[in-house]
Amino acid sequence: MDSPRSPLPVLARPHEAKACAGRTSALCALLLTSGAWLGAPPRARAEGRWLVIEVSNGAPSATAPVTIEHVVERLRDRGQDVVDAQSAAIDVERKHSHSPVRLQSDEVEKLDDALHTLADYLASENLPEARSALAEVEQLTPEARDYLNRQLNRARRRFHTCLLAAHLFAKEGYDDDAFEQVRKCARDFPGFEPEESPYMPASIRAFFARARDELAAIPPATLHVESESVSDPSCRVRVNGIDKGPPPATVPDVHAEEVRVQIDCNRNSGRIYVEHVEPGADVIRIDPRLDRAIDTTGALALRYPDAHAANEQRVAHAVELARAIGVEHVVELVGESLHRIDSASQREIGAVDLDDAGLNDAVDRLLEARLGPGAAGGITAADTGNARPAPLYGLAWVGVGAAVVSGAVTVVAWRVREHAAHKFNRDECKDELDPSYEASACQDPYDTVKGAETAMWVSGIGAGVFMGVATVLFVLDANQSTSAPAARAARHCGPGPGQLGVSCGFSF
Repeated sequence: MDSPRSPLPVLARPHEAKACAGRTSALCALLLTSGAWLGAPPRARAEGRWLVIEVSNGAPSATAPVTIEHVVERLRDRGQDVVDAQSAAIDVERKHSHSPVRLQSDEVEKLDDALHTLADYLASENLPEARSALAEVEQLTPEARDYLNRQLNRARRRFHTCLLAAHLFAKEGYDDDAFEQVRKCARDFPGFEPEESPYMPASIRAFFARARDELAAIPPATLHVESESVSDPSCRVRVNGIDKGPPPATVPDVHAEEVRVQIDCNRNSGRIYVEHVEPGADVIRIDPRLDRAIDTTGALALRYPDAHAANEQRVAHAVELARAIGVEHVVELVGESLHRIDSASQREIGAVDLDDAGLNDAVDRLLEARLGPGAAGGITAADTGNARPAPLYGLAWVGVGAAVVSGAVTVVAWRVREHAAHKFNRDECKDELDPSYEASACQDPYDTVKGAETAMWVSGIGAGVFMGVATVLFVLDANQSTSAPAARAARHCGPGPGQLGVSCGFSF
């Protein structure tokens, strides 16, 4: 394996070097420089932004001779714009989702004491002290306050404490502060409503009625939270930390511009997604498997429990992260192999085993990997050792080609028929009793019309049949099980508008 820091020389093309031999003119120097750039292979030019990440597949860790830093350096040597894994981790936390917040037990105990203190000040109607205690709780980040909501009873107690603070503001004559507090309570505790008790003072019941009227004036949203690819009965949906039941979960009457959503599975806290909410129905889909795989501690990485999970999920997960942070290409370092994934087509288009190739050669071969015919359709990996398309995939494209040819024959036959019919209908083809009638002059265009009509029918039906067969082959190929999981993921119909057929239709 080559040294991780060996340089990649850029040379002029031989015929240019020969033409400039013995010359020192500025023009010749420019020719050599520009020839080296323009004559360089396509991989030497920037092709969008790249991300290099490590993928752990559960195998015992060892000191790898090649690291993601080495791959990043090679790509940059070749003129590529590469996002380093540390910056990518920050981008994922900011643009995609962020790690769940966990408070220590002593921190939770301290905050519980602060909430009890606030409740005492509200009960005694001590407004200055109540404001001070409320401000202390509000100093927490929203995610830390959400952590307090993970116990449903505490969340309900916090909600009513929030409303009682609003009631005290109103009682002391601060109506604007009071109803801003009511709106804040609705934002922080989506789906909660005041619970009235017969023992509650009449003034508080009256205030709660006014609070409901205030909230009714705000157009509500209904939040649907779905779990993608996971049907684990242990999973729970949380909105602002509040347990909303197993997925799919529906939360009505959300009076907020944004919410923080997560799905916990097997007692593991899910990553937090900050979602903008519009009045009406809002659907949020979260993949708990991606949550478990993402590691943003230091450098961005994907970590899976075993090789099967890694091979099954890493391509789709890399695509989602690439789109979230705005990169077009991802290179995954999986053990002793490099894999290139194209974000636009959601496919793996190249793979190189580092045991068979040096790092420089491996990076060059991945840069040469290209999308095949149809841009977003067939994929070819140029000299990468990646799995080639399965036979069904090739037959599907043959069917498309046959449909196109048949369609072209149909058009040509139609034009021939129209021309022959025009000739037949001219004056020389009259009634056969007419003395000027010439059978031979009319029989030829008549035969041509009949033959062209037959060709039109046959080729038109053939075009439809070929296209139907090609569509079926594409769908079968996209979902078939192969011995190479990466190749299967490369041909899988990715998520898109509509159902599977529509998504595949766009990919074709």
